[in-house]
Amino acid sequence: MTGFDSGSLLILAPKALGGVLAAVTDLYVWRFASRWGREYGRVALFFSLLSSFNALALSRILSSSLETSLTIAALFYWPFVPSQINHRDLPLSLSFAAFSCLIRPTGAVIWVFLWHSLLFSARHHPQWVSIVGDTFSVGRAAFILLAIDTLYYKKLTFTPWNFIRVNLSSLSSSYGSQPSHDYIARALLVVCGTYFPWFPWSVLWTYGKAREIPSTLRSLLYILLITIGVYSLSSHKEWRVIHPLLPFFHLLAAKHAVDQYRRSEQGKAD
Repeated sequence: MTGFDSGSLLILAPKALGGVLAAVTDLYVWRFASRWGREYGRVALFFSLLSSFNALALSRILSSSLETSLTIAALFYWPFVPSQINHRDLPLSLSFAAFSCLIRPTGAVIWVFLWHSLLFSARHHPQWVSIVGDTFSVGRAAFILLAIDTLYYKKLTFTPWNFIRVNLSSLSSSYGSQPSHDYIARALLVVCGTYFPWFPWSVLWTYGKAREIPSTLRSLLYILLITIGVYSLSSHKEWRVIHPLLPFFHLLAAKHAVDQYRRSEQGKAD
């Protein structure tokens, strides 16, 4: 009657939604990197647009694709230092983060680290209590999902709990088991593609100048290292699980690439 079940719409709608998700991801990668300067934004956008793994997975209707878009959007509004805290962006960031974790609970590794870092760095902030209160954004998202799942299944249901239970049990191994170093030895090479060589340089550069670089960059690097380390503990591994980390790689690679170019140009001038 409504035409929403027509064949053409069922074919085109998922493709259109995938295109929107890809565009949102590219947009927030560009906006985030542009905070460091126009050149950084352009290079980060270039990396994101020409990413082979984004071309493969981001425009497809996968849970990891939506999680990638929500994660980079949440990261854009996240206050990495107490001076960036405002009560408009923080609840928005937490809402995006909450929905990304409800879609795929493994993303909680990122936000547990960021949230604890924020609480510690802002412990002397005059509005620390209200900052803690903003976590109710997570509770609202969880309640909405609980209501939708319960309405659909006709019984009290919380799907993220089932996701966690299955993935922490031996049942996940039935989908395949990989060695603990699989993400580092293979997955990062596949996901990052030609931009992977920038990653080890970013690690060495960040640790070598830890006191000189912005806290944002340090946080991005720590998130990558901690998240990949935690994910490596699971026997079942899928490359698309680390897809939400790909924008982090693009940001770090863009920052290092532009800085390296500037240093080389300055060296020529001298």
